[in-house]
Amino acid sequence: MKMIPCKLIPMKENTILETEASEYRYGRYITNFFPVKGLGRNCWVIVVNIDVEYDSLIAEGLTLEEIALGCVKFLNFRPKSRYGKKRLRKPLYGVFRPKPYNFKLMDKGGKKYIQALLITEDRKNIKFWKEGKKEIFYSWKRKRKR
Repeated sequence: MKMIPCKLIPMKENTILETEASEYRYGRYITNFFPVKGLGRNCWVIVVNIDVEYDSLIAEGLTLEEIALGCVKFLNFRPKSRYGKKRLRKPLYGVFRPKPYNFKLMDKGGKKYIQALLITEDRKNIKFWKEGKKEIFYSWKRKRKR
């Protein structure tokens, strides 16, 4: 699978209210339940809007799934280090799992973009709204009281 150049579309914190936002970020942590192993303990789900040249890629014969996988691979790409080969830089938006949980094609105002649910191991990232909710899982085996 080849990398497909893309970028994340900035979004407001609250999309319901039509107020003028001064700050934009590139995605939002969501707290809904998904059947993902380790959700709330060591991985969290982020919703992002991916800007990509959809029509030209479809003309090349790629499917929506191949486009989404290529975009995630591009977002996980580490930029070249300024300090030589000794120090690895982190990707711009953090590290996502190679396969998105879910994705769909959106069309808003004649502009097509992909909305994807990506899984990450970063609980807090300054590029995204909110933070990953830490779930409290209780053990069913309790210690016996003495």
